[in-house]
Amino acid sequence: MTKLIVKAGVALASVWFTARLLKEGVTLEGTAPTVIVAILLALINAFVKPILKFLTFPVTMITMGLFPLIINAGLILLVDELVQKGFDVKGVFWAFAFSFVLSVVSWAFDFVTAPLQK
Repeated sequence: MTKLIVKAGVALASVWFTARLLKEGVTLEGTAPTVIVAILLALINAFVKPILKFLTFPVTMITMGLFPLIINAGLILLVDELVQKGFDVKGVFWAFAFSFVLSVVSWAFDFVTAPLQK
């Protein structure tokens, strides 16, 4: 149970921190949109992303592994469309930047909280 709580906290903190780092192109206003974005990203990454990765495997091979970055940016834009109030991403570049920075921030938070997740 502690591991689940820590993971949820890491996801929320990562989304919030990433939006603050990229405040020029990503708007995140309030606690409720932060929670909704974190939940939607978790659900999309769990269910939609594996299907997309499977379907786009040939393109991933042709681009030498770079195409998943485009998939991630697209998924961020999908979350932007689903969350109407409180979350706004200003274009594909900012979606790509949000995706990249979010993965780095999440990794860092996971690294710091690793002892709590055992």
